[in-house]
Parts: sequence; C-alpha cells; structure tokens
Amino acid sequence: ATNIQEAVESALALFERGVSKRIVLLTDGEENQGDILKSIPLINEQKIDFKVYKITGENGDEIYVDNVKVPDNISVGEEFSVSIDIKSNYATKAKLTLFSGRNKVGEQQVQIQKGKNSFVFKDKQSSGGFKGYRVL
Repeated sequence: ATNIQEAVESALALFERGVSKRIVLLTDGEENQGDILKSIPLINEQKIDFKVYKITGENGDEIYVDNVKVPDNISVGEEFSVSIDIKSNYATKAKLTLFSGRNKVGEQQVQIQKGKNSFVFKDKQSSGGFKGYRVL
C-alpha cells in the first residue's frame, strides 16, 4: 500500500519551528491510499521546499504497514497492546519503531516473512484523551 499523503503529513509533523524545511519524495506515483492533493495546502502554508522525483521500473520488494490496532476503550493508568500488521512480498530482517506523537513507545528487531506479519507493542495510557500512533 502506498499512502503518500500520510507519509508527507508525518514528515511535516517532525519539523521543528524556525528551521528551513525540505521534503524530497521519490515515488512511482502509484498512491493507492490517501490523497496527496489534500496535503498541498499544508505544504504551501508551511513554505516547504517540496521536490518530487518519479522513479520507474518494475515493482520490486515491498513492505508496508497494513494495520495498527488498539483497544476501543482504555482507562487512565491501563497498560494495553498495540498490534501492528505488516505485509511483505519477501522475507527480511527489519527494525520496527512505534511512536505516539513524537514519543518513541518502543522498538523491535523483527524477522519479516513473506505475507502477513503481526507484532505487538505494549503502551500505557498515562492521561485522558486521544493517542495517535505511527510505525516506522
């Protein structure tokens, strides 16, 4: 799966204030989730130097995050599992890192098998409200 919109918006969230900002996107243009056009106002508003380079060729090795699952209801102070599904068309080793906002929740060295792979991280709900997750 290719979600260029999510990738660009994740990159935007990592920039610190008061610094020059540049995003270089290497893509085959085959976005099949999200809509990069929705990110253009954010790119313009933040005066991002945004470069896109189209790459061509045969589809090669691909690994992507297919799903991130958390319980629907979590109480403050409760420890819970964050389940991550990864899909791949080849076997390899990788480092899987889970973030909540800008905070690293955990990191695992993993063996990715061809097909669907599932991994679990533990987190704790330290305060009320919404928590968003990002996997790299």
